[in-house]
Amino acid sequence: FALDPGTLAGKSVEFTFINLNDRTNEGLRHPSLPLFSVQFHPEAGPGPHDLRVLFDEFLEMIRKL
Repeated sequence: FALDPGTLAGKSVEFTFINLNDRTNEGLRHPSLPLFSVQFHPEAGPGPHDLRVLFDEFLEMIRKL
């Protein structure tokens, strides 16, 4: 699946991750609502935890509810 960015033109959505190979969208967030998404598994295997910030952000959203 791929998101057509043109379908969200003028909407309250921020693109957060773009695939470097095919330029498709792999992440977005709403600027005022507590929601975001990614189209990949941020820690699919052992190794660096570069995207741990996504899990931290999710937990912070839950704590604020």
